[in-house]
Amino acid sequence: MSTKPKRALIIVDLQPDFLPGGPLGVSGGDEIIPTVIELMSRFEIVVATQDWHPPDHGSFAANHPGRSPGEVIDLDGLQQVLWPVHCVQASDGAELVPELRALPPGAKLDAVFRKGTDSQIDSYSGFFDNGHRKPTGLAQWLAERGVGSVAVCGLALDYCVKFTALDALELGLETTLIRDATRAVNLQPGDDERAMQAIAAAGGKLIDSAAILSEPAAAMPEYPEPELIAAGKWLRLVRRGRWEYCQRTVGGTAALIVAVTSDNELILVEQPRPAVAGMCIELPAGLVGDNAGSEHEAPELAAARELEEETGYTPTRLELVAQGTSSPGLSDEHLIFYVAHGVTKIGPGGGDAHEDITVHLVPLDEVEAWLIAQQAAGRVIDLKVWSGLYFARRAAAGG
Repeated sequence: MSTKPKRALIIVDLQPDFLPGGPLGVSGGDEIIPTVIELMSRFEIVVATQDWHPPDHGSFAANHPGRSPGEVIDLDGLQQVLWPVHCVQASDGAELVPELRALPPGAKLDAVFRKGTDSQIDSYSGFFDNGHRKPTGLAQWLAERGVGSVAVCGLALDYCVKFTALDALELGLETTLIRDATRAVNLQPGDDERAMQAIAAAGGKLIDSAAILSEPAAAMPEYPEPELIAAGKWLRLVRRGRWEYCQRTVGGTAALIVAVTSDNELILVEQPRPAVAGMCIELPAGLVGDNAGSEHEAPELAAARELEEETGYTPTRLELVAQGTSSPGLSDEHLIFYVAHGVTKIGPGGGDAHEDITVHLVPLDEVEAWLIAQQAAGRVIDLKVWSGLYFARRAAAGG
């Protein structure tokens, strides 16, 4: 039986550095945010791309003495427009805009794909670098989920939005540009019109958001407001209708880190867990924004902090690979999986003063047997470790 292809929304580079006032601010870039947020509830799948440059990136004019933004140079055999320094990894300006990190009911963001991480080549498209030498993983991710058509919006129309749309068309995806949900840099007058003409000439459709927003939003069940049953220091028990579940009082999101050493060992931790009355084998993980004054902490910063605190390792970059709920019948806790790339040992690990953590480095090709042996020895295996093993092997294979 055939399955109807799914439709995805691709939100391109909606980041503070591309908004007015940013180092590469796009005029009117902030104006599209409400439209983009409203569009999200009309799609089965929603992904975002994120410019994520190392400080020495070759597209930065500041890294080429005597050069200025707007000039064109040869970078590793490709023509490269030089830009102001922007979207440097782990900087505030490189984060997704706050509206994408605190979504209203009915909106969701299924995945984020980072690009421009190689200092020697830029990546305008959300699918490939500018030389089509290495994919970002977005095409494979969409294919695995049965996506047959995409709508593209975000910043900037004449660069990253245009090349994302053109690559989507080349990959055989039915592609639509949402004209009023994008803005252009317009280094040259008329670049915005030329970008739209290029997309249309390649077979893309051009529409305004009203054509999509007139469609009914995906039906969402209506639930009563939660009623508090009991509250503790860290958890509270609530009821919606007849359904009871728990919430965290602080830090409702947890970041989990899948990290593999240069010796191809998966980094796992072991610690006592009173709830299961035993020692538990887990991925390094921690809550986001659970410390006083850090309520708005970026999840990537929490992930890097927890990895170092628990294991003594630090990553050169973190890649968001999945997010979702942990146990939707029991809790509204949200999980974000990160793959840590280029980890190096800089400290002892072991957790903070209130934790008793042992670090295990397990060869990637021996993890299954090791976990089975640990379970036979009486340890509890957090099932999320098996998900982490999948992401570790996918990353090792270049996925």
